[in-house]
Amino acid sequence: MGIAVILRMSPASGRFWLLGLAMLLAQFSISALNDWADRGRDREAERARPLPLGIISPRVALGIAVGSAAAAVLVALWLGILPALLLTAAVAAGWAYDLIAKATPLSVVPFAIAFPLLPAWVGVVAGQFPRAWWALILGGVPIAAAIHLADAIPDIGSDAGAGLQTMATTFGPTLAGRVAALGLLLGGAVLALDSGPLRLPVVLITLAGSLIYLRWRNKWILIGGTVLDVLTWLAW
Repeated sequence: MGIAVILRMSPASGRFWLLGLAMLLAQFSISALNDWADRGRDREAERARPLPLGIISPRVALGIAVGSAAAAVLVALWLGILPALLLTAAVAAGWAYDLIAKATPLSVVPFAIAFPLLPAWVGVVAGQFPRAWWALILGGVPIAAAIHLADAIPDIGSDAGAGLQTMATTFGPTLAGRVAALGLLLGGAVLALDSGPLRLPVVLITLAGSLIYLRWRNKWILIGGTVLDVLTWLAW
């Protein structure tokens, strides 16, 4: 919804709120399926999650996942065929992560697919196709990979102990951190090529975010840098 505002979509528009509702439902679906798929590992690790705590049953979690996905697509259909198709692709990527890729070195792939789809989806709903699909895709893929790695690095120990072989556990914390910083550098460089008069701010944000992240290894530094990069690109 923040991206929609940047793309000059009015909060007074019904489409604005339908966009928010569709994304909220999509997130419910992906999150509920993630808890359903991880229920065994969460129980073994004694994580305070709804399923191992017995707050809801696995059947209810699966029902929430399927029902929320169907509702998200139906809401998106009110916005048009193309928005519905793009949202379906994003939910499918989230489901693929939950069910297939999460415990493998390919864990980054669903993120690399879904994250660039988000601003594209909002642009379609707002009636403004991204001005440069090549920048959105070529820049978004390494940025998505960087976010995924930065988010996964703090959990490398627990993930490895649970038997997960993600890209982060495969690389280890040092290499994963360097690859995450490199992902921001590459993605920001691509976005800078298509940022017109805002090219210099994008370059500076990219460099600062990468270097500060390498120094402090706090995922929010890298995530903040990527968000600022994308928002600056969208604002041009």
